[in-house]
Amino acid sequence: MYTNTNTNKYKVLINGKNFKFRELDGIINSGFYTNVFVESEDEITAESIAITLLQEDDELSTIVMNEQSDLPLLSVLEIERIDKWPDGVSLPRTRLEVYTEH
Repeated sequence: MYTNTNTNKYKVLINGKNFKFRELDGIINSGFYTNVFVESEDEITAESIAITLLQEDDELSTIVMNEQSDLPLLSVLEIERIDKWPDGVSLPRTRLEVYTEH
C-alpha cells in the first residue's frame, strides 16, 4: 500500500453565510461556524477539500432552502496544521454553531 508521507492534518475553520434554513417558524436566514478536519499536502489544498466537503454535506443539503439566485457563501477563516485528530470529535467536521443573520 502506498502511503504519502507528505500528507498533513489540518483543522479548517469555516464560516457559512446567507444560509436559508427550514425551521418550525418557516425559513430563517442564518450563518454558522464549523471546524472541518482534512488531510492534505498543503494549506491551499486543505482549504479546497474542506469547502468541497461542506458543499457535498448531506445534512446541510437537506435543510438548506436557498434559491439558485441567492446562493449561500462559505469562507475559510483559519487553517491550522495539527499533529493528530482531536479526541471526541466526529470527523470530518464539528457540529454547526448556527447564528441568525439580519
